[in-house]
Amino acid sequence: MARTCPTFVTAAAAWLCLSVSPDLYAQQVEASREALAPVPRIMWFSGTFRPADGSRASLETITVSVYRDKEGGTALWQETQRIAVDAEGRYNALIGSTSADGLPLDLFTAGEPRWIGVRFHRSGEVEGARVHFASVPYALKAADADTLGGKPSSAYLLADPQSQDGSQGVSLPAPLTAGTLGHLGMFIDSTNLGDSVLYQSPSGMIGAGTTAPFDVMHVAFNNSVGSLTGYAVQNLSGSATAYSGMLFYDQTGALGQFQGFSNGTHEYRINNVATNGTINFMTGSTSRFKVANNGFIGIGNANPENELHIGAGGNPILKIDGAVNAAGQGGRIRWTESFAGDYGMEAMFDGASDELIFRHLSNSLVDADNILVVKGFPDGRVGVGVAAPLDVFHVAGDIRVGTGTTGCVKDADGTLIAGVCSSDLRLKKNIVPFPSSLDRVSRLQPVHFYWRSDEYPDRHFGNSESFGLVAQDVEKVLPELVTTDDSGYKAVRYNVLPFHLLQAIKDLKSENDDLKARLTALEAAVAAQAKR
Repeated sequence: MARTCPTFVTAAAAWLCLSVSPDLYAQQVEASREALAPVPRIMWFSGTFRPADGSRASLETITVSVYRDKEGGTALWQETQRIAVDAEGRYNALIGSTSADGLPLDLFTAGEPRWIGVRFHRSGEVEGARVHFASVPYALKAADADTLGGKPSSAYLLADPQSQDGSQGVSLPAPLTAGTLGHLGMFIDSTNLGDSVLYQSPSGMIGAGTTAPFDVMHVAFNNSVGSLTGYAVQNLSGSATAYSGMLFYDQTGALGQFQGFSNGTHEYRINNVATNGTINFMTGSTSRFKVANNGFIGIGNANPENELHIGAGGNPILKIDGAVNAAGQGGRIRWTESFAGDYGMEAMFDGASDELIFRHLSNSLVDADNILVVKGFPDGRVGVGVAAPLDVFHVAGDIRVGTGTTGCVKDADGTLIAGVCSSDLRLKKNIVPFPSSLDRVSRLQPVHFYWRSDEYPDRHFGNSESFGLVAQDVEKVLPELVTTDDSGYKAVRYNVLPFHLLQAIKDLKSENDDLKARLTALEAAVAAQAKR
């Protein structure tokens, strides 16, 4: 009955065992017994795992490392394998079993001490205290490595084909291997080795197709048709959860990011799982698209302050190109509610009319009434509640301006048109009363008329009977009320007319008061004459 490893070993002080348990050794070694050298290049290691979070799992992933030093330094050799852990945390591992050749032959030839460290692949776990390698019975075989049957290797050296004394020696066989320094070997036929495309530089960098690697791994090739990319990953599993990709770890060995392709959904996924991790797409060392840890996205902004933050100053532009030329179609921005009903709003640039349309959406997200329409160049008209604005600003409905105590509609020169406007004496200077207006106002002639709409369609006159004043007639009486546009057409400043009407009323009242005084005086004179 084969001996098993001690069960009292901790992760901080593990033992190397000389014999193996039947159930584990049979699985990992028996199948390759014939391929192993007379001295097996695997070692038995046993220990106890006490996880920091207290949870238990029947299978764990570990990385075993061999070091030159008890503390610090770089690992001379590593391997990662899955091991079974019992309910008490005890485990056994065959070091070197993941490789067909086992532990490297040159790992123990320097005559220096070696230390072993074990790290469990769990969040928060670090490598345990290193354990010193001890000698085993097979080392007695290794002690004889410098001799052949107790005799020095020189005793078996073949003589040169022609000795110095001219005697004929034994012919040396031709070498079975040939290669170039630094190149990894490959079988060029069933027995002989030659150069592969892999090269290892003196500093340990690997080149595939190059002897001057730029980095730890460098692949160089020449393919002008784009059929090769230099790196391919394929997961042959058809499982819905199967991925092909890469994993990135930080300096502590903690998983930081996954990047890969789903065989099931065909989704390409970049998943940064590191604490406070972000994803940043850059060109020329400048952030172009940044996904912050809180989910905020910055376009041209490395520190987004909102769910979508575009630009970091300057003149950023968000362009939505619908590339259509049909009514009711075009690029749009849509806002909807997240609960049942899905009422909302959208802004759309209509492909047929070249209008920016703000519209209400029904509960089925069907386009409803236009709320605000902005006509493009050269019209530049705005319509509120109307789909086809006929003037620069066209409102279908009432207009409410101000707060009740303020709210003034002004002309371009600041002259009031309507509303509640500032009129405090303290805000004015060069105050001059209106001259007498009664005579001039009385000469104005209001008229009824129809616009010549068919001859001036671009002015969007109505077809109904209208009323007002004729600018040329007003200009003769009150020229300050008339303006002329760049085309020579005249217009009346109707907003100024009420002030002339007020002055005319004052003039009329003054004349009326004068007449009333004269009438009173006449009446008094008549009464005095009657008493005589």
